Amino acid sequence: MIDGEIFHVDDVICRLGEGRHLHETTNKAEIEEYWQLQRARIPDLYNGETVLGAAWQIDENLLRIECRPISYAALLHWLATPAPTGVVTQDRALHFFASAVLISSDGNILMGRMGEHTANAGRVYMPSGSMELCDFQNGKGDFTANMRREVLEETGIDIEAAEAEPRYSVYSGRGILALFRQYRFLLSSAQMLEQAQAHLETVAAAGGKNELAEIMMKEKDHMDENMPVHVRAYLPQLVV
Repeated sequence: MIDGEIFHVDDVICRLGEGRHLHETTNKAEIEEYWQLQRARIPDLYNGETVLGAAWQIDENLLRIECRPISYAALLHWLATPAPTGVVTQDRALHFFASAVLISSDGNILMGRMGEHTANAGRVYMPSGSMELCDFQNGKGDFTANMRREVLEETGIDIEAAEAEPRYSVYSGRGILALFRQYRFLLSSAQMLEQAQAHLETVAAAGGKNELAEIMMKEKDHMDENMPVHVRAYLPQLVV
C-alpha cells in the first residue's frame, strides 16, 4: 500500500512568503548539528537556499501553495524528521517540488539514479530538484524554469524541445507535495539515452561531478525499491 494520493489540476500558483520558514528559525542548533553530521558523511553537500511549503489550498482546478525561504541544511533536517502517516494537512510544513516526466516516442520514461556524493544517493526518480530562490520572480515561483534547469543540468536534455501536457498531477502525502508534468519527445528511448549519456561523459571529462550516477529508460509499470513513494504512487496512473 502506498500512503498518499494523486490528484490533477489545470494550473499551479506558487508564491514566496515573507520571512524564513518557522522550522529553520526554531531549530537552529539542531539543524547545525545535523548539517555537520551530514557534511562529515557527504563532504560535497552545499548549503544553498531553497524553500519549504508553509500552506496550500485547491480552488476548483487551481493549486495554490505558499513557500518560505529555508537553507538546504534546514530542509535536510526537516526531511529527516519523521512525518505523520496520511495526506498532508493544508497548514503544516511540506516539501514542494516539481518533476518533469520525460516520455520518449516509444512510451518509456527517462529516470536517473542519484550519485553517491548526493544526499539522496541510490534513489531512482525523474531528474528534478528543489525550488531555489532564483526560481521566484516578484514572489511568484516558476517551476517550469526550475524543471528545465534541473533536467538540463542532470541530463543535457531540454524540455522545451518536447510537447508539454496541459494538466499537472500532484502527489500529496507524508510531508510531500510533488508536482508532475509530462513532456513528450519525438526522440526514441535509445536517442534520449544516448544524448543523456553523452552529457554525463562531457561533465565528467571536464572534471565535474554528475548528480546522476546512471540514466535509464523505464516502462511505466517498472517499479524499483529505490524509487521514493511519490514516484511509485504516480507511475501506475500515468498514460503513455
